[in-house]
Amino acid sequence: MRREDDENPLSEALSLDHQADIIAIAHDNGLKVPAIIAKIEKSDALGYGFIMQYMSGESVPHKIFKAHSDKQFYEKLLQQCAAQLSSIHNLPISRGVRHDSPKAMLHSLKQDYQAFEAHLPIFDWAFLSLETLCPNAGETVFLHGDFRMGNLLIDDNGVSAILDWELGHIGNAEQDLAYMCAPSWRFGQYEKPVGGFGQIDAFIHHYQTISGRTIDRGRFDFWLLFSTLWWGIVCLKMLDSWRVRAERTLERAVIGTRVSEVELDLLLLLEGDAPVSNAVSEWDCPVHNLNPAGATPAGATKVGELIRALYEWDEGVIAQARGRDLFEARVARNALANVERSLRYGALFARQQRERQEIIANLTEHNIAQQAVSGDNAVINHLRLCALEKITIDQPHYAAVKVAQKKWRMTPKAKA
Repeated sequence: MRREDDENPLSEALSLDHQADIIAIAHDNGLKVPAIIAKIEKSDALGYGFIMQYMSGESVPHKIFKAHSDKQFYEKLLQQCAAQLSSIHNLPISRGVRHDSPKAMLHSLKQDYQAFEAHLPIFDWAFLSLETLCPNAGETVFLHGDFRMGNLLIDDNGVSAILDWELGHIGNAEQDLAYMCAPSWRFGQYEKPVGGFGQIDAFIHHYQTISGRTIDRGRFDFWLLFSTLWWGIVCLKMLDSWRVRAERTLERAVIGTRVSEVELDLLLLLEGDAPVSNAVSEWDCPVHNLNPAGATPAGATKVGELIRALYEWDEGVIAQARGRDLFEARVARNALANVERSLRYGALFARQQRERQEIIANLTEHNIAQQAVSGDNAVINHLRLCALEKITIDQPHYAAVKVAQKKWRMTPKAKA
């Protein structure tokens, strides 16, 4: 059952009533979606929404990856995803959904970003690159808009159901394919870009064979970069919803820290603008364990001790919690660990960033992205180190960290 409370917070999300209609059309056209059993009119007891047929399967990617280790299973899954996308793109849906060109969507995304006044140089660099790469409107079809692991039910036979149709719109087929490959939807399997289980060339081959359409790789690359940046803007939106008290939940506050994941993802996608041979060669990577052994504090309670006490208390909550309470307790644990790392490394990283900026002449908030686009290796290396410093605080175990260190040929800094 979907209710009003479950609606996507993004402004472009379709209404629940419209989603139900689209799911019904998809079901009638043979797609793997639940049947719509009933729509619920507005009421005090239930709000409004719709009731769907029960479908079996697992949606949590980590559980899927743990349950299936057979290579042939994922080869079959890759073909099924390509086939389902091909069928989605043939759905007779055009009225009542957004029809925006790549240029219009990029303009809208940039307006959203500028409204937050975030001033993130790596995001600025991505926007400059997207403006250069932006294709014409091209052929358009109906898109799911959120086709990815997490929105698919998977059983022993592969895809059993496609969920969450609220971002459906008209656009390029390449957008749906690229979205499936965005780094945020790889769930720890970073070097398997298609949902954390497949490779892009094979995915596109299956789609082209099944659909009869030709996928433009330049257009695909544009949408991959766009989709990666889009998720970063969504993180800013969710944080903003907490700041303006529209949705005052811990999850909304914590998700703002995922911006640093997107910054690292974007740098890896923008790799072509900076040769690997000119990459950063040294990185003094800190140790990430909470409350490391050291001198025992004396006197009144210290901030670090309060964080440790809260962390240990939350571990007890996690041991007893279930359902949503368990999820929120885990979010709280991540938040506490983030605060502890910020206290330990924040001042150090800020000082290192100031020192690097002093070395790079004319480096300002307003021109840093332009200098990166021009291929200034000192600026690019500075941005890479900034990204690594931020991710060390926000999410040190994010899968892209090891990928970045490998691509950038990083070695531990020699100790004096």
